[in-house]
Amino acid sequence: MKTTIVIATALIFSLTMNVNAQNKTSKNEVKVEKKETKIKKEKKQKEATTNKNEEKNNNGNAYGKNKGDLEGKEFGQDRAANAKVQAKKDKEVVEKNIQTMVEEIQKEEKNLEEIQAQKNDPANNDNKVDEAIKNSTNKINEMTEKLKKENNKLKELQKIILSNE
Repeated sequence: MKTTIVIATALIFSLTMNVNAQNKTSKNEVKVEKKETKIKKEKKQKEATTNKNEEKNNNGNAYGKNKGDLEGKEFGQDRAANAKVQAKKDKEVVEKNIQTMVEEIQKEEKNLEEIQAQKNDPANNDNKVDEAIKNSTNKINEMTEKLKKENNKLKELQKIILSNE
């Protein structure tokens, strides 16, 4: 009888050990799943922050992003020198444009004077002459507007050149 009790208790003990072992593995699995979900959440948060950082970075001009060997003040001075050189080149182009526009305006004014002389001639009484006068005055007005814009550009470029010296 003692042996049967001992055997029965041993069986019960072994069964409870198996059940406990199975419960432990399921507890371990739950812990692993919790860790995996935490890792997934952290990855999502990192991706969200990197996306926000990328959006913020894309809004600027990024002048100082690729400085190369230069740092801080040296980079700024180099950039200012490059801007000055570019402004001088642009100034030359604008001056040439102004010169050609002035010449075109003068030609058109001479043309307008000739047309008006034809209108004053009593032998010519055409509507074509009136239309030609209107066309030439419109051309002169358009060219003077362009000339004003070019003069404004020239003033801005001169300010840039003088401010960097």
